[in-house]
Amino acid sequence: MDLTPIHPKVTPIYQTSVFKFASLAELEQYYTTPDHGGMYGYSRSEHPNSDELVAEVAKLEGASGGVATGAGLAGLLAAVLAVCQVGDHVLCPAELYGGSVVLLSNELTRLGIETSYVPLADLYDVARHRRPNTKLVLAEVLSNPLLVVLDGPRLAQACQAEGILLLIDSSFTSPMLT
Repeated sequence: MDLTPIHPKVTPIYQTSVFKFASLAELEQYYTTPDHGGMYGYSRSEHPNSDELVAEVAKLEGASGGVATGAGLAGLLAAVLAVCQVGDHVLCPAELYGGSVVLLSNELTRLGIETSYVPLADLYDVARHRRPNTKLVLAEVLSNPLLVVLDGPRLAQACQAEGILLLIDSSFTSPMLT
C-alpha cells in the first residue's frame, strides 16, 4: 500500500495511531499475511517511521534487521524477555544504570527471573559468578552515570567460554565510540 502518493524526498512524520484499509479484503489480508502484506494497521504494532529507522540503522550497522522501541528500557526489556523465562538468571555489573536496575530487579523478579549484580571489575570472571540457571550477562559500554568503561571483547570471550548470552546496552554511548 503506497502511503505517500506524492513521493516526498524524505519520509514524512506520520502522526497517527491507526491506518485505514481500502476494503474488507485488504483488512483480511493484513491479518492473515505474516508481514501484514506490507500494510500498516495500528502504530503500536508497526509504523512507517520506525520501519524506516530500523532499515537505515541496519544498513549503517551491516545488520539484517532490527527493532525500534519507544524507549531504551523498552528495548532492554524486549531483549531480555526474548531469551529469558521463568527460572532463568541474569548477571549484571553493579554499576548498571539505575533505571535498568529497577526494571530488572522489580519487574523481572515478578516474572520469575532472577538478577544479581557484581562489580564490573569482577564481572569478567563469568565462570565464578554464574549460576546453573544463568542465561544472560547484561552490561553497558559506558555505565550511566559513572562512565565506567566496559572491555567488551573480554566480557564476550568470558561469556562465550561459559555458553552464556551477552547483551550490551550502548544507549549511553556516543556512536563515535561504538
